Amino acid sequence: MTISEYTVNILKTHGVKKVFCTPGGAIYPIIHELIKNGIELIDLHHEQALVHAAEGYSYNSDNLSVVLVTSGPGITNTITAIANAHNDRNRLLLICGHVPVNKEFKQFQELNALPLFNSITKYCAIVSSKKEFKDKLNRAMTSINLHPYGPVAIFIKESLWHNTISSTVNRSKKNEKEQTLDLSEFTKELISHDSPLIIIGNGLNSSQGKRFIKELIVKYNFPFASTFKALNILSYENDNYLGIVGYCGSERANYALKECDFLLFLGVNLNNRIVNQSNLKSKKIYCVSLDKKFKPREKIDIKYINSNVIDFLKEFIKRSEKINIRSNWWKSIRKRKTLFEEKTFLKYSQIYSPVSILMLLKQLITRESIVVTDCGQHQLWVAQIFDDIEFSLFFTPGTFGVMGSSLASAIGIALANPHSTIFCIIGDGGLYSSLHCLKTIAEKNLNIKIILMNNESYGLVRQNQEYNKLDTSSSQLHSNINIWQVAKSLGLQTTHFDNLPSITELSKAIETTQFLEFRFLGKFDVRISRT
Repeated sequence: MTISEYTVNILKTHGVKKVFCTPGGAIYPIIHELIKNGIELIDLHHEQALVHAAEGYSYNSDNLSVVLVTSGPGITNTITAIANAHNDRNRLLLICGHVPVNKEFKQFQELNALPLFNSITKYCAIVSSKKEFKDKLNRAMTSINLHPYGPVAIFIKESLWHNTISSTVNRSKKNEKEQTLDLSEFTKELISHDSPLIIIGNGLNSSQGKRFIKELIVKYNFPFASTFKALNILSYENDNYLGIVGYCGSERANYALKECDFLLFLGVNLNNRIVNQSNLKSKKIYCVSLDKKFKPREKIDIKYINSNVIDFLKEFIKRSEKINIRSNWWKSIRKRKTLFEEKTFLKYSQIYSPVSILMLLKQLITRESIVVTDCGQHQLWVAQIFDDIEFSLFFTPGTFGVMGSSLASAIGIALANPHSTIFCIIGDGGLYSSLHCLKTIAEKNLNIKIILMNNESYGLVRQNQEYNKLDTSSSQLHSNINIWQVAKSLGLQTTHFDNLPSITELSKAIETTQFLEFRFLGKFDVRISRT
């Protein structure tokens, strides 16, 4: 059995039916084996897009996402997306045909890959001989299934694919051990405080996570807020929900964060877009996480509970201690405004603007809908406006902030959820950097509704430049190109709006077209918390 045959067999045993791949010379043999074994190859015409699609394909599912790329630039093109997957803890396997550095004689597409990937992967390794192949592949397959999740990369020397090895499979060892949680100290601290706040994150985005956090909130009557990536986990159905916290958060949620005396983070990837470090002083803070990545620059004591968040919730719910929450704490929180009560938001909702369009679109979102956003102003508006409705799934870039990733991610999600309608909401800046994805959407006739918010600028960049009294010319994207016509030329059904449609007109457009452009001439600023 050749190394390429063995690799494909391993992928099949893990249930792999699709591989995201742009072909190249260093991976011809394994491409041949994949096709021979009936595994579908998905090409998005750029390696970065392959990884973003893989992130979407495995998100909130059991699918193992596999990306296959060629040597040299094929590898380096993946780096931005791999860094994004690492920051957002998205599970995927990157297999690369590789040309290692030859000190004596320079090779075509040679690359010293490990230094580039060590800090942005859970595990990465170069396979330089057939003797080490099985061991390193086995380590990669073991690592990819362990918490916390993240990308795993293996670089296989291009000349090894045809080498023969034994067909015996090295079985992966399960390294995750059952552990007994002792929550006595945590519970004692919680009982001694009367103004608690729970912040939930994307780590709870599973059926179990949603069930157990709901049970906890109901049992103890905790006030809670969420990160914007945790949109739709519990918010739409719970009176204790305060809104999104942090950079795009509501006045109510951010007030609670600042004034609480006990703070519990559940399933949260802590970063400065979620919490201002000055708001963490003078309070007791616990974070349930297997990943102690966040290190405050200031002297702030964060106690980590080293546990899977589901195991923590199960154990905490079992406990019988009574937790007293001060009634004045609830009263002071509820005096603060929700986003929908703020003047600027009300103004935008009554004129043709991104806010009014999203308020209309919100009425057409169903429980089965999936919402994907890109990075920018529209991303923050979606998180704020869709905060009180139920839909199936929300996917958006996190702390790495990759603009132009949403179309590829939507493709991966559509392939994993062929019976769902995916609303991909994107700005013109993100669309220009991912036009190649439109071809794949058209070719595969995917059920993706692209909602383009075209304000002819990098809107969030422009807003921040103006806030800091800087020149804004670099953030302008004035163009004579009709983007909807470009989308039409690539095979999509398109329409465009320059005025506020009725709900009937919007519903009909969504039903009959795949690409909807909304063009805005004025400047609109999204609400940002800068304290």
